[in-house]
Amino acid sequence: MSRLPAVLAWVGGTALHPAGLVAGAGLLVGSVLTTGSPTPGARVAGGLLWGAGPENSLLAVAASALASAGARERVLTADEEAWARAELLGDALPPRGRVVVTDTVGAGDRPFVVPRWDGAVTVNLGPDLFADPAGTDPHTFLHELVHVCQVQALGVRAFTTRAALTQVAHTLGRDAYAYDGPVRPLAGYGLEQQAQLLADWWRGSPGRRGRPVPRAGLRGHTRRPRDPASPWAACVADLHAGRLRPR
Repeated sequence: MSRLPAVLAWVGGTALHPAGLVAGAGLLVGSVLTTGSPTPGARVAGGLLWGAGPENSLLAVAASALASAGARERVLTADEEAWARAELLGDALPPRGRVVVTDTVGAGDRPFVVPRWDGAVTVNLGPDLFADPAGTDPHTFLHELVHVCQVQALGVRAFTTRAALTQVAHTLGRDAYAYDGPVRPLAGYGLEQQAQLLADWWRGSPGRRGRPVPRAGLRGHTRRPRDPASPWAACVADLHAGRLRPR
């Protein structure tokens, strides 16, 4: 059953491969219009098209090459890996050799994560966070690394499909990042909700890109970073146990 999404993507992509070319071109054009660069769109195209039949897989390799040519890339450092594991992620984080940090950034200067055809997962943080994400904005860095853990747990095809649908819904007005109590198992939350609530537990309070919220909006957080007494600590335990496949 775990390989079913990949099989369906290969069969469907083979039958409908011209749609992949149209989608890839649309992503590049949209990327230029929203960011001024084709690189973010090329990264997304590479992740979405890989495995969707032979023709689309070739397009994915070409798109990834285009993205790499227009950006700085580096492997997650040993210090970053050790920090992320100790602070939040534990063994849920794949080996650092599979995690590629880039200076690409999405529309609205939003970081994003997308798998690559060669088995790596790109963590696209933008130029401001590229050199030292743990020191510059550790909350955002951990949020994005949770997505890397999701790729590991769900598989590439399931992750990319869910991530694309999540962002479409978010664009249409459904806040993909918002969550609230009572605390449920981690698998009961969507991709962005998981990343947000886990990074918020690490910090001790909710809020995006380092912006805290008043106590009335704490959503059960205690303002104590990495608090084992927080109700959200149960979700961290789920992460460490690999129980993060979202609904």
